[in-house]
Amino acid sequence: EDAAPWTRYLRSDPRTTCHAGLAYLNKTGDCLCRHPSRTEFPHPTRLSERLTSDHAGIRLNALWELRRPAMGRLSAEEWKAVVTLLDDRDPILVAESARAIAALEHPDADLVAHITGLLDRYSGHPDTLAALLLALSGQKSAKPPAPKIQDELAFQLWKLAEHPSRPVVVATLSTIGQMQ
Repeated sequence: EDAAPWTRYLRSDPRTTCHAGLAYLNKTGDCLCRHPSRTEFPHPTRLSERLTSDHAGIRLNALWELRRPAMGRLSAEEWKAVVTLLDDRDPILVAESARAIAALEHPDADLVAHITGLLDRYSGHPDTLAALLLALSGQKSAKPPAPKIQDELAFQLWKLAEHPSRPVVVATLSTIGQMQ
């Protein structure tokens, strides 16, 4: 909806935020809820299109869909799109991509190296870090990575076992247990 009449009853801070949010949604179409008559921003229907959408909300919704039970196998294009989201600049999308990867249980030899390279980057984001570790723990059946990557992973897990965040420590220990 456009600026609704009820927004005048909000205090100025929430009203300003509400109007800015509505302006963003009207400008970009980055919203999954819309009136049927608004067709200027059609939603992509194919999963690979949604995973690579310019709109974070559409990408996030596609990742959530992948976590449903009995999702099935992804095409190579769809899997690549999910893995590519691990490099998104938004830590929330990175975490949700990692959770989708864990739910899909898709062994990928390159994924272990990719996630190992991301662990340092997200040391200040406990939720994202725990999600990356969850995705990593599901890669036991993937082809073992090169010895250099195994050494780097062991070093990263050693450091993370002393992380100040309890969920990260638990995820680290779980990953160590799953990877053995």
